[in-house]
Amino acid sequence: MMAPSTTVAVQKNKKRGKTPATLEELQNARNAGKKDFLMAKGTTSKYNSSVTAARAFLRVVCEGKKTGVSLGAAGIDVDKDLYVWAFDDIPNKYSSNALKMFITQKCFSEGCKESTATGTHAAFAKLWDRS
Repeated sequence: MMAPSTTVAVQKNKKRGKTPATLEELQNARNAGKKDFLMAKGTTSKYNSSVTAARAFLRVVCEGKKTGVSLGAAGIDVDKDLYVWAFDDIPNKYSSNALKMFITQKCFSEGCKESTATGTHAAFAKLWDRS
C-alpha cells in the first residue's frame, strides 16, 4: 500500500517544482480567459456592433447633422456636453434616455424587430455591468 501514496507524492512534487508565474503573467492569462470565455464569439461580435451603432447614432443626434434628429429638434433640455458621453463605458444620468431613443429609432423608424431591442439592451447591460 505504501507504493501508490509515494508515487502520488512524487507527482505532486513535480508540479510544485515549477516557478510561480509573475503577477503580470497571471493578469494577462486572466484577461485572455475573460475575453475568450466570457461570452460566445458571435454574441461578443453582435454586442460590439450594437454598441458601435448606438454611439454613431448618438454622435448624429448630438451634432444635429440630420434634420429632425437632434436634441434641439426634439425639444429636450439636456447638458449636451454630458449627453455626448451617454454611451460611454461608464453610464451617466442620460444613458437610459439615450438608449431608449436609440432602440426607438431602430425598432419604429427602421422597422427592426423585438430581438434588436432585446439584444441592444443586453449589450449595454453587459457593458455597464463591467464598468
